[in-house]
Amino acid sequence: MKVRVGVLGIVALCVVVSLMGCPVPVEVTIAPETADIMVGTSAELVATSSLSYHTFAWTSSDESIATVDDDGEVTGVAIGETTITATTTPGDFTATATVTVLNTAPVVSAEIDGLNNVSIGAEVAIDVTASDKDEDNLTYTWSIASGPAGTSAGFLAAGAEAGPGDTVFVPDMEGTYVVQLDVSDGRTKAITSITKTIHAGSFVGVGIVSKDGEFISEGDCTVCHDGSFAADQFTPWLATDHASRFARQLDGEVSTYATEYCISCHTVGYEGAGGFVEVQEQLGWEWPVNDDGSSNLVDGNWADMVANYPELANLSNIQCENCHGPASQHPGQAGAEDVKMATSLDASVCGECHHENVQWERSFHSQEDDRAFTYPAGPGRESCVKCHAGGGYIDFANGVPQDEYRVEVQAHTCAVCHDPHDATNPHQLRVYDEVVLPGSDTPVTGLGSSATCMVCHNGRRAPEDGGLPHYTLGGAALLGINGETYGVELGNTAHTAMTTCVDCHMAATPGVSAHDGVLEPGEDKVGGHTFAVKFMQAGDDDDGFENVLNACSSCHSGLDTLNRTAHGDYDGDGTTEGVQDETKGLLALLQAELVAFGAEDVGHYPYWRYGDLEGDALDSAKKAAWNYQYVLEDASYGIHNTKYLIGLAQLSIEDLTGAAVPGADLVYTK
Repeated sequence: MKVRVGVLGIVALCVVVSLMGCPVPVEVTIAPETADIMVGTSAELVATSSLSYHTFAWTSSDESIATVDDDGEVTGVAIGETTITATTTPGDFTATATVTVLNTAPVVSAEIDGLNNVSIGAEVAIDVTASDKDEDNLTYTWSIASGPAGTSAGFLAAGAEAGPGDTVFVPDMEGTYVVQLDVSDGRTKAITSITKTIHAGSFVGVGIVSKDGEFISEGDCTVCHDGSFAADQFTPWLATDHASRFARQLDGEVSTYATEYCISCHTVGYEGAGGFVEVQEQLGWEWPVNDDGSSNLVDGNWADMVANYPELANLSNIQCENCHGPASQHPGQAGAEDVKMATSLDASVCGECHHENVQWERSFHSQEDDRAFTYPAGPGRESCVKCHAGGGYIDFANGVPQDEYRVEVQAHTCAVCHDPHDATNPHQLRVYDEVVLPGSDTPVTGLGSSATCMVCHNGRRAPEDGGLPHYTLGGAALLGINGETYGVELGNTAHTAMTTCVDCHMAATPGVSAHDGVLEPGEDKVGGHTFAVKFMQAGDDDDGFENVLNACSSCHSGLDTLNRTAHGDYDGDGTTEGVQDETKGLLALLQAELVAFGAEDVGHYPYWRYGDLEGDALDSAKKAAWNYQYVLEDASYGIHNTKYLIGLAQLSIEDLTGAAVPGADLVYTK
């Protein structure tokens, strides 16, 4: 799209011509007289003449700086200045304009790794992403824009694998810090500055909790967060494993092999200001050990701590501050919005202790720049965000009205699927056991943790809703619902009755399950929270590694590939191939028959157009297109539910052609 620059400049060249004996001035102008553009951007110059029959030829005095086309559109090539000339035909009258191609300032973003509410002395990692359109070398300068009076806080190097702008900030006093990053490319108007706010404080604890999840004594936090002023977060938290983990661990109820090392995750603040270790050193409490140095974890250890070291018991177990940061600045502060307890869905908050985030980072759920998360951003996408935005999923699970769902881009991190405050469901999953799927008015029950997956992986529509099924409908395929069956009863494979989404997609990572210390191919790439049965990443030595051993072997002994041999020649090509190959063969046949029937495969949304088809023919084409997209977008190519998926494709081909797939072993009987 052309952009007009709205500054009027006039360069006039006057000549005297004779018209009926009267001198007439010829005026040639360019507007604007001067223009500033960036490298790669354009502006339109407009030449005019007082003689209407004049046309113009355009030239640039330096095309290495900017070029100009036959219509006067100037495009910046490199930083500098050039003269653009418009010459009339006939007459060779000229006008000029000066175009300056300016430097493009760097584009910079910075994210705090985890919380911005931290303890005094904590190392706050800040990850920087910067780019420069002019490909200039960038320099990075960190400074403290504001902070507590007398602070001498500073910055540390971010480590060998860090990016050039990454840093680690270490606050040394309680208060709020604003740290600033200046990124320069060394040119005029070349500095981009951004700031990040960090609150530093000390840990206070929320009181002493018994091994049974009851308060022995309550702290300051319960004054407000008990439902009287703010939402009651304590009652559901008391039922979680977090609330009593350390107490039960001391008494040997969790494990007999726990050591003092476990304190780092099972207490409040650990080495932070006012945290467990600091108070431990002050009080002189020691981890219980036997004469041989082994841990002495026996009943009574926790009671002893409560009785003799109550200040330390107050900081035991996994409390609010483990996830939200220290609370010393929070209570009763003026401008509390600036010093409130931090909230973050960043996976690194949980990843401090739960290292599944290493695997999760390999999944599409973690990719905030993935189209699945960028597509629904903004108001008007409320119906999309329960699946496409982490905050929207939480709102859905919490029963928030749809028009109030959060629509901001947010990947599906740990705290999106798992509720840190509530242990109502196993694994603290926000959705468990039942879910309402398209085409049903009542919940589908007995799904276990798979219900969490099927909230999104369901196709979104039923055939009677019109249109086509949505992406990633593996849940619907696994259950054998919402395909167009033409009134035929299609069977389901054993997967429907015997397995769940997580059985296969979160099967143990190879090497970990054996506890042999040997990292097998695919370590931290397949299984667990990668949600992948087959992991694909270009450039990896183990590209295409399949987790067959852990995902499939409990039922399919001797299987060495996901593409297991089919029980028949389903696509009629004369060869019995793997299930996935047979399914792909059927999809190719169905696609060809749809096109021959009169439908057009668009290749993108809306995927299929139906031309002049109408009546029963249009109905047949739409049913077949539905099944084609259903089998395709299930993306397992028959693995989720072989009989059902193969049947949908075979039935659609028969409906379009009037005959069963030639030479095929059919999975249905009419």
